[in-house]
Amino acid sequence: MRLPWLIGQPDGTFAIASVEFKNVFLRMAGNGVTEKKRSRRRHGQLPVWCWRL
Repeated sequence: MRLPWLIGQPDGTFAIASVEFKNVFLRMAGNGVTEKKRSRRRHGQLPVWCWRL
């Protein structure tokens, strides 16, 4: 995997650095909480803060 996907900003938010990951994240967000929970288990190696957007 390529890092960083997200870059920390001074105000505590994150800017998405990878277009591929942005597309995946938007697709998961569009599929709702159920899909997000399933994806979180399947991709357990992702940092927890990826889900705090």
